[in-house]
Amino acid sequence: MSSHDRVFDSLYGFFSTCVATGDSDTVDHFMELELSLSQVKALFVLSQTDEPLPIHVLAERIRLSVAATGRAVDLLVTAGLVGRRENPADRRVKHVTITPAGRDATDAHIELKKAAMRAQIARLDPAEAERLHDALVPLLDRSPLEQELSA
Repeated sequence: MSSHDRVFDSLYGFFSTCVATGDSDTVDHFMELELSLSQVKALFVLSQTDEPLPIHVLAERIRLSVAATGRAVDLLVTAGLVGRRENPADRRVKHVTITPAGRDATDAHIELKKAAMRAQIARLDPAEAERLHDALVPLLDRSPLEQELSA
């Protein structure tokens, strides 16, 4: 087995454990909100932008039809998690934005995931934690996501 394969296996095992540890709490969080998977996907896409998105763009990003996305958005609007308004230039186009309540819901989900990861990292002694950090830094420095987040 190559060193890259061993790293993959280790990282996959670590992240799988973190996800499994946090899944119960995070699934419960969205079940309490009575959201479907499509609604959760829409909410997270909207949480990634400060700009209103036309429903057809949201549909493309969550890989649903415009009609199905519109139904998901209807329920999110009713729940107060997103807002919807007409485009003043073209009333046929509806723009959707996340509301503060929607942002709170996605932030709470992320915090539950972070807590699960912190719980796993807390099992390391300080020297192991430092070695893990040192090993991850070069990977993160080359990560497109990290570059995008810091821009």
